[in-house]
Amino acid sequence: MHEYFDRYNIGWIIAHSEKSKRYFDQLNGVVCINEWKQLKFYQVQRLHSFFLAGAGELVARDANRLVFKAVLGDSITLKYHYLPGMQVTEGTIDPVFIGDDPNPFIQLRGASQNVILTYR
Repeated sequence: MHEYFDRYNIGWIIAHSEKSKRYFDQLNGVVCINEWKQLKFYQVQRLHSFFLAGAGELVARDANRLVFKAVLGDSITLKYHYLPGMQVTEGTIDPVFIGDDPNPFIQLRGASQNVILTYR
């Protein structure tokens, strides 16, 4: 489960079913922080990042644009899914399949330290 938490940058979980609550209650690195009616709210205790490979800082995002600064690495893999029509200001953008996810993630090559990714 922790591999999925990392791959999808999961930091919070809301559970409704008793089976799910029992599972998350016993999982290391997951802490119940609150309950409300039939819901339990959990925090996943891990370092959060939008990068599977490489590093940088996400500084802005909206429906069709991501802006990163201080990007490091020759080949960057982002924890965002790739869609045809995505463009990057510099370098190349390609789909890359990871694990059992049928939808590819975003891989950037030859990007500068400041990256703007858009979707049209």
